Amino acid sequence: MAEEEGTPGSSNGSGNSPPTPAPAVYIPVNHQIQTFVGDPISANDPSWEEWVGSLSAAIKAWRTPDDQQAELALRYLGGVARREVLVLEEAKRTTLKGVLDHLEAIYGDHTPLVKLMGEFYARCQQRDESIRQYSLCLEELLRRVALRYPQALPNADRTLRDKFVDGIKSHTIRMELKKEVRKRDGITFPQVKAEALELEKATRINGTEDVIGVGLQQIGAPTTSTQDPASLTGMGMGFQEWQRTMEAAFSNMQQQMQQLQVTVAMAMSTPRAQPPVGRRMTDKFTEDGRPICRNCNRPGHIARYCREPRNPPRNPPQNLSADAATSTPPPTPANPNESTP
Repeated sequence: MAEEEGTPGSSNGSGNSPPTPAPAVYIPVNHQIQTFVGDPISANDPSWEEWVGSLSAAIKAWRTPDDQQAELALRYLGGVARREVLVLEEAKRTTLKGVLDHLEAIYGDHTPLVKLMGEFYARCQQRDESIRQYSLCLEELLRRVALRYPQALPNADRTLRDKFVDGIKSHTIRMELKKEVRKRDGITFPQVKAEALELEKATRINGTEDVIGVGLQQIGAPTTSTQDPASLTGMGMGFQEWQRTMEAAFSNMQQQMQQLQVTVAMAMSTPRAQPPVGRRMTDKFTEDGRPICRNCNRPGHIARYCREPRNPPRNPPQNLSADAATSTPPPTPANPNESTP
């Protein structure tokens, strides 16, 4: 009697036969490659680095043969970038390395190392930026340096760690992280980042009440510790009284500002009489611009046309006689001993 063949997953009588492996299941992966047209025209156009990354992932997932990789890359090129590849010589156009090297020379990142490192060291945490967002920006800047100049960063993790700590805006968190770095010189950037995120979370929870308390003390508001439940009732009453006082002071200030605005508006709207050109500074005029007579001190006319008797001047000049006015002084003798004839 012939021995029956064992079914998958079962063993024969001896028990030494390995189980039949399960059939392989292929899971398709949807690798969508955007068309690279050269310099991005819109926000949806991929950059050179993004397109190369998606193309490499698709070639690896699809297991594209080497002789077809250049054709696949050309399929997802458009615009000026496609024309740049089409004018290449045959030896370069038919290999993926030749295509990518040619496009890399045109559209790759050619920023000098000095500028890239300057942007990296000048980056600090912005006002409304979280520590996580700040760390990601630093990592992106340093990644550009590592891709373009891999030999320029002998210890990239240490460089990133030190710059990350120095650029944090919170003085408390920065000092705590510096203490940790001095204590553990071999601490890595991911560890420092995790510590900074924990400190930021703790500061956001506990530090908000301290900041509010300091602000209330600066404006005279009553504050109390939240650790003392017995003082919450007194704090509420004191705060309400302070609030009423501040509202009354603010209302009074508004009224004063309104009165000041009315006064200024009336002063600006009142026309001021300007003396006509040619008047003397000593002339007198009424508020509506009428002249005041210097003879009778009445408005409406000047002294030239006054009908009242003329008043003598206050400081009359000393009039010289006609003989004294027309006479000439005697000549001075040449010899003092000689007398004038």
